[in-house]
Order: sequence, then C-alpha cells, then structure tokens
Amino acid sequence: WQGKFAPAIEKATEGISQASDVLYRGAESFLHRVRGVAWLDLGDLAKAADDLTRSLELAEATENAADLGPVRYFCARLCLRRGQPEPALDHLRAGLRASRVNDPEHYAPALRATMARALASTDNVTRAEGILTDLEGQLEDLPLPRRTQVQINMAAAWVALGHPDEAHPLLRTAIRVATSRGFNAWALKAGILLCEVAEGEEAERARIDASRLAREILAGLPAESAGSFRRQPGFARLWVMMDDEG
Repeated sequence: WQGKFAPAIEKATEGISQASDVLYRGAESFLHRVRGVAWLDLGDLAKAADDLTRSLELAEATENAADLGPVRYFCARLCLRRGQPEPALDHLRAGLRASRVNDPEHYAPALRATMARALASTDNVTRAEGILTDLEGQLEDLPLPRRTQVQINMAAAWVALGHPDEAHPLLRTAIRVATSRGFNAWALKAGILLCEVAEGEEAERARIDASRLAREILAGLPAESAGSFRRQPGFARLWVMMDDEG
C-alpha cells in the first residue's frame, strides 16, 4: 500500500520459504497473494500470474474461503490488465461466491466494483451502471482501507463507461485519504485516473502529484523492476513530465 515494493517482495519471499518449511499452507497462500499483488502493481504480469495462480491453488486446496475472495479479485485484475474481461468475470463470480461464505477482509464490494469494470469492457453497460449505483450507497459502511480501494475501482469503471463526471468525486476523495494515510500505490493509481477526468489547473496538479509519487516509487526499485513499472498503461505522460523537469 505504501509503494515500497522491493522490501515487500523480499519479506513475502522470506515468509513463503518459512511457511513452506512448516507446511503452513494458509500463510503460503496469503504471502503468494501479497507478492503477486506487488508484481502486478509493478507491471510484471508474468511474475504476478505465477504467484496469484499458486495462491489460488493453495486457497482452493485448503478450501479457505477467506483467501479465495481476495485472490480471485487480484486474478480478475490481472485478466483485465491483459485485456481478458471474460476470464476476469469468471474469477469475480467465484470470488463473490466465496465472500458469501467468509469475507473478513471485506472484499465483496471490491469484487463488485471490478465486475462493473469488466462488464463495461463487454458492453454490459446497464448491469455495470446498476452495480456502481448500488455500491455508492454502501461506501460509508466500508472500513478503511477497503473503501479507498473500492472508490478507485468504481472510478475506473465509470471512466470505462464514459462517465468521467461520476468518477471525479470518487477520485478526489480516494486521493485525499490515500495521501493522508500513506497509501502511495493507491494515490498514484487514483492520480493517473484523475489526470484523465480533470481539467485545467486540477489536471495539471494531478499530473505533478502523480509524477512525484511515481518518482519516489521508482527510486526504490531495482533495475529489473523499474522497466516494467515505467511501461505501465497511463504512465507515459508522467515520464514526459519528469523528463521535462530534468
């Protein structure tokens, strides 16, 4: 959440080794998920797929519904990054089924918001809009940080549906909370989206703030991860600004 991906991957790798040694499958599943999320946010989709697939295998083998919802959510995100909305929907439906059994991390709203994004990609506009409208009334009941995550996903779905005005207030709130709490990875995602929907001075400020966050995250990455991070969709305008600043 803080955007400190290199130490996160290092700690997760250590934990996976320790959990494997003592056959602690639940911890293995969780830590593969954590490491997979880090790879996903770094833009290394191949490594993300390896970890998330392993996490899903372990969660299914142990019939751990508490892990199945979250890992299905991130598998769906990976599919959307690869331009595969139909497999994403399969993961999301399975994740929602698991969340009805056990959802201690409150992932059901995030799964539904991401379903709206996937439906938008398959031209199921009415269903996507219905999900988002319903979620709007549930946001206040969500604990942090899940509420911020859901708001960013909802905003992304509204942008995909061609309704930037609906995304705008969600992004403003998400950025304010993420920045105050140190959720730099989420603040960066929301900032990149805000660059798309804002205008004038607000858009310029969003680009400046997002570029600063991207620079901070990039500075903490090894060379092999920096390349995939820089090449992610939506990041090009940030690097242009950073190059202009010298």
